[in-house]
Parts: sequence; C-alpha cells; structure tokens
Amino acid sequence: MRDASPHVVSSRRAEEDRLDEAEAALDDGVDPDDPRVEEIAVQRYTHHMAYDADPAEEEDTQMSASEAVTKMPYDFSPARMRCMERVAQLVGQDARTDS
Repeated sequence: MRDASPHVVSSRRAEEDRLDEAEAALDDGVDPDDPRVEEIAVQRYTHHMAYDADPAEEEDTQMSASEAVTKMPYDFSPARMRCMERVAQLVGQDARTDS
C-alpha cells in the first residue's frame, strides 16, 4: 500500500472539514426538504466515493453508510438527519449498480 502525499491528505482533510461545517449548518431552522440538504448530501457522497476509490486511504475499520446512520447522535436536526439518510441512499444505489 502506498502512502498518500501530504498535499492529498491535507486537501482531503480540508474538504472533510468543509463538509462537516456545511452539515453542522443544517440546524433546526433548515427544512429537511430544503435544496441545500440534497446538495450537501451529494457533495458528501462524492467525497465518500473519491475516498473509497483510493485504496491507499482506506482505514482498517469500515462501516456501511446504513450502519453509520444507525450510529448517529440523536440530537441532529431533521435536516441533518435527512442529509445523512440521502448519503446512505446514494451509496446504496451505487453499490447496487456496481453489483
């Protein structure tokens, strides 16, 4: 397994941080059907798939998107929960088309 360059790791970390902030902004004032929810879900999915595509970046422990949804904190807003559900759905759809 090859090591990722510091620039790649830094860039991925920056994108992860940006997505975390965008998801955190989906507070109780955001309707779960707001278009931003879908937009952030697609961005998270795209980031997830780019990360998954690089075996050098894989961690020893992985969990499916549906498992991750069941382990989420209960204090997330409905919009943030909907965003995470959409990411899980997108990953599931992608897995079915790859089979």
